Amino acid sequence: MTKTIKETLNIIAFVISLSDAITFYVQKEFAVFWVIVFISLGLLSAAIYLHRLKPISYLSLSWIITILDNEAASVNINKLSKIKANIKNITTIFDRNFESDGNLEFLGTNIGKLQKPYQEGASITVPTSLKTPLEVGKVIEHKLQLEVKNPFPQKTETFSIKNDECYSESICCEIIFPKDRKCINASAYCVLGDEGYSLPNPELKEDGRVLFISVPKPRKLFKYVVEWQW
Repeated sequence: MTKTIKETLNIIAFVISLSDAITFYVQKEFAVFWVIVFISLGLLSAAIYLHRLKPISYLSLSWIITILDNEAASVNINKLSKIKANIKNITTIFDRNFESDGNLEFLGTNIGKLQKPYQEGASITVPTSLKTPLEVGKVIEHKLQLEVKNPFPQKTETFSIKNDECYSESICCEIIFPKDRKCINASAYCVLGDEGYSLPNPELKEDGRVLFISVPKPRKLFKYVVEWQW
């Protein structure tokens, strides 16, 4: 084999080796690039999930309203919420959207301690402080008791429930009337801005002494209104 041919073959072998090395390097860098991309996408997805995840999930809401006399001079109200903590270290529960033409007095709660209510826009918010943080993932019932003076002075009255907290399972309302002044007729509807829908009429039980309505899968942000004549 001549020297020229030998040198040529060596050059070809070197070029092939260099080509293999470059290909391996490119493939390696390409793989590293995509690993970085997938990790970044994973971190971004996790950040978006945590941003959208509410600290508390609101599952169901029940209002029990007891009118104690024929003039509705005094009304007892129990608000029952089933909730679930999604993150750690939640030590305060906020109950919002209390509005009334009468005087509101917050009496107590089944967990924690009520703090001083405060005005938030046109409505009242009352915090409940907890001794220990809510357990993540555990469903609990939070009960709030209050008394209202003279909230229903008219023959036709309404009670509104705003689903600002986005209760996902159901919203219920039960109104107990005095035995000498029962409910005659009742209807219900929900509204959001200019959009409104009629709901099935509430059920009247015990010859009109008890009004009850349950709305499964309530619409987010809608206001639910019960109207009655008595």
